[in-house]
Amino acid sequence: MNDILFGNNNKAVIKKLANRSFRSNKMRNVIAVIAIALTTFLFTAVLTIGMGANGTLEYSMAKLMGSSADALVQGLSEEQFQQLKRNAMFEKVGCWIPVEIMTNTNRRVAEVDYADQTQLEIRMLTPRTGSAPQKANEVLVSANILKDLNIEDKIGAEITV
Repeated sequence: MNDILFGNNNKAVIKKLANRSFRSNKMRNVIAVIAIALTTFLFTAVLTIGMGANGTLEYSMAKLMGSSADALVQGLSEEQFQQLKRNAMFEKVGCWIPVEIMTNTNRRVAEVDYADQTQLEIRMLTPRTGSAPQKANEVLVSANILKDLNIEDKIGAEITV
């Protein structure tokens, strides 16, 4: 008499029910773990794509505006420009001075400007080949302008302004 109340042995039936319950719970737990993993992957993918799209949108807007700058200050004296550069409120301060419009081009309008290295970075004008001008007689020119002027597209080409 293993059972106190009824005097029958239900050990095999109880064992069978326990094994079925264990297997069913195990399957439910596996499905729950898979669902949690897929949800985590989904949220990570959505956030990553969203942040990437946001960065791409910001870059596209900056390219459309022609500059990644937040402010443009014109008509400064040299002393005011130096004060602006020293001001801790600004991360980058660059100088851009329009000089002249070229008249010897065929189809494109070309503006001759002075820009320091910081301004070239702000305006996203870093050269793909060569480097930024270093000497007094060096210029940074678009390949389209060279084509318009019928000048060979190479570093060190002579340009008449």
